[in-house]
Amino acid sequence: MSKFYRRKDPLTGFRFRVRFLGENEDIAGFSTVSGLEMKIETETYLEGGSYRVFHLPKGFSYTNAVLKRGISDKKMLNWFEEVLSSVTGNLPVPYKDVVISVFSSEDFENPELQLILEDAIPVKWSLSDFNAQSNSVLFESVELSFRSLRKDGK
Repeated sequence: MSKFYRRKDPLTGFRFRVRFLGENEDIAGFSTVSGLEMKIETETYLEGGSYRVFHLPKGFSYTNAVLKRGISDKKMLNWFEEVLSSVTGNLPVPYKDVVISVFSSEDFENPELQLILEDAIPVKWSLSDFNAQSNSVLFESVELSFRSLRKDGK
């Protein structure tokens, strides 16, 4: 009896959703999510009596995530304004967990991978240029800083 191997294709970068943790509807239809990067910082250690070099891990860091979309509502700007109000008015910071769900090409209901940006806050908000000689879509860009990145998935 022969066993057939079911090929597992790599995930594509265009089948994703972005939501706040615990909510059932998408934040918005983002066209790009970038800047998801983790880095382990190391310290170089030269072993005594030899010329061997060790790289000892000493910490880690994350870059800010950048989400871009054609602007259609004020949900992200409102969140940015809440954070701004917390800074200027000594109010609690409205941290949120942001879930980026990545789907396979066969199944758009059950994510293959979920990346959770824990305790995220928007630290930068911007709009694309206004240009009366163009018919391009107005884009909103939101940069998120977060405490940690957690992976859930199959």
